[in-house]
Amino acid sequence: MTDRWIVIPNWEKFQHYKTRDGESVLRPEWIKNYGRLLHDDAYRRLSFPQRAVLHGLWLEYAASGREIADDTAALSQRLGGRVTRATLDALNHAGYIAFSSRPSLEQVYTTSRPELEIEKEKALLIKGKKRKSEPELLSTGPRSILDRLRRGEKAA
Repeated sequence: MTDRWIVIPNWEKFQHYKTRDGESVLRPEWIKNYGRLLHDDAYRRLSFPQRAVLHGLWLEYAASGREIADDTAALSQRLGGRVTRATLDALNHAGYIAFSSRPSLEQVYTTSRPELEIEKEKALLIKGKKRKSEPELLSTGPRSILDRLRRGEKAA
């Protein structure tokens, strides 16, 4: 088990692919790549090999469900090219990656969005449709979803 993980800061802002219901997608089929990166000084200071690793990390972060271990040997194998500690440190210093003691928790938070549930309820009330009963609302609350995730069940 790894002690450190690679996290992509602001992934939800950077990659905001959503389902039709407004839910974030844990493993999107495609990711966005912004042209404005070419005008970002921090990006332009990266070498071409560092940029290649960064783009590979973005793709792997999406494909892995936002779980990348801080392991250069495993990353080199997964990305199909040499990934060095110096490269990861350069990406970290440029602000494109961060190191964490645990993998990203965004997947838990994005599957449990009480504010989205509240908005859906408000929309139903405005349209005059049937509102969920209190027990139904409690069974879909964040605590209930986390309990189901711990038991290995689907969140919703």
